[in-house]
Amino acid sequence: MKKSYLAMLFAGGLAGTLQAADMLALRQAEKVSMTLTGRPLPDAMRKDYLAGKIKIDDIADSLSKDPQFIEYFAQYWARTMGFQVPFQAYDLRIAKGNESLDGVNFRRYSELFSAKDAANYDVKRLTDLNKNMAGPMQVVVKFCDDAPMAFFSSNPEATKFVLNAANNGIGPDGNPVLEGTRELWRQLLPVYERGEMECDNVALKTVTPWWDPDTEVNSRYAKGTPYKAPPLVLERCGANLDLCNSTAARDKDVFMDILNVDMMMEPSYIIAHTVAEDRPYSDIVMGTDTIMTGVYGTFMARMGTKFWDNFPGGAYDDAKTHAIFVSPNAADHKHYRIKRNANHAGVLTTPAYQLLTNGRRAKANRAYETLLCKKFSVPDGAQADPTDANPDLTKRAYCTFCHKSLEPMAAFFNRWPTTGVRNYLYDTDPTINDTGRFNGQEGKGANAFGKIIAENETFGECAVKRAFEFVNGRPMSILERDNKLAAYVTQFKSSSMNLRQVIRAMVLTPEFLTPKGE
Repeated sequence: MKKSYLAMLFAGGLAGTLQAADMLALRQAEKVSMTLTGRPLPDAMRKDYLAGKIKIDDIADSLSKDPQFIEYFAQYWARTMGFQVPFQAYDLRIAKGNESLDGVNFRRYSELFSAKDAANYDVKRLTDLNKNMAGPMQVVVKFCDDAPMAFFSSNPEATKFVLNAANNGIGPDGNPVLEGTRELWRQLLPVYERGEMECDNVALKTVTPWWDPDTEVNSRYAKGTPYKAPPLVLERCGANLDLCNSTAARDKDVFMDILNVDMMMEPSYIIAHTVAEDRPYSDIVMGTDTIMTGVYGTFMARMGTKFWDNFPGGAYDDAKTHAIFVSPNAADHKHYRIKRNANHAGVLTTPAYQLLTNGRRAKANRAYETLLCKKFSVPDGAQADPTDANPDLTKRAYCTFCHKSLEPMAAFFNRWPTTGVRNYLYDTDPTINDTGRFNGQEGKGANAFGKIIAENETFGECAVKRAFEFVNGRPMSILERDNKLAAYVTQFKSSSMNLRQVIRAMVLTPEFLTPKGE
């Protein structure tokens, strides 16, 4: 624990009221808190501890279940798995039609209506345009002096064309509009004519958008400043713009920024909640539940409805019943346990894990390294043979040392792309063979791979090593592996893979609380 914090604590007058033994005990309690949550001991807990109402064991037990522990432990796991920056949900694409979520969710209405394309503006084309504008629609954010304004964007030249076609029946090429389209042009007119206003227009209404309820999209405004919007926007989008989405610049899109982080953290939240809730640690690779935030649920309910087709088994079992999907709230940052379906396997089938790993081999290798604490390696002295071009890497000289194990492991992920893509794609083709082999066992799909991993002898050892690294900020030394690892692994296995109890035991050892030299 950082001595600067304790120095400040005691400088504030606490040292004068405590005996040396009390100061040592408080120092130990603070160390437990900083280790488990990354934060000082909560005031109420410190008060109870100094009053003798609770013991340090109680502190360790309580804090290892605390939401702050979940967040702190999840951050450790995000680093351990190799996440460096949040991925960009805008880049995800719908499996059917390969349509980007950017295009699906943020339609633009700046149709140019060029003269050369006038023959294309027939009943079908204009009917489709009107259908798109019925919602959900896009709003753009303009930063006025006094408040942000949400409006419908349209190209000025396009607005002229629509006005002329609707009012005068003249198309973009100067000729009469196509037969049967005059009324359709009139239906288009409101968005182009009344979807945007000047910042000082007195007709503007105030609104709190669902995607930015605290007005954090730009630091120039006081928190809670309401947005402004033309009446037509409220008419089309609803009271909180519930039927519309923001197309503010990506670097100012607060909702999507939060979503990107929440999606990235999903695998780590699965692990952290599994531990904090005393669930079997095997759930991190075998469980069919996941952890989603309210923001994540809002995205799937409002914008990502077509994205369910990319998921193993399609939509989650909870997709039509859980509150985060049925009554989405973009300001809800709480965590929820969500039932997926039988095709899922803990962290292995999360979008974040798929996007993190570059292809099938990488998925198998990342699990091998992260969850079993092992690395593929070649024997000392092994030499590559430049003349061996065998496409079967399990037989090619030098490559065979790793790939004879890696290729059968990668087969568990045969329903995902061969090489990495910036998307989450699960292929439901019944002819695909996703039977893999690892550690002498066979199975189909990622969930079978997860089960084999969880039953591997080194799974428990690796779990303990990761827990030790989290607690101490460093890997186990050789001496510690020789003298302590076996006992912790025994405790882990005898408690039905309860890793929280192992972490709790680690922070209560005398050598942790009072290490030599302190």
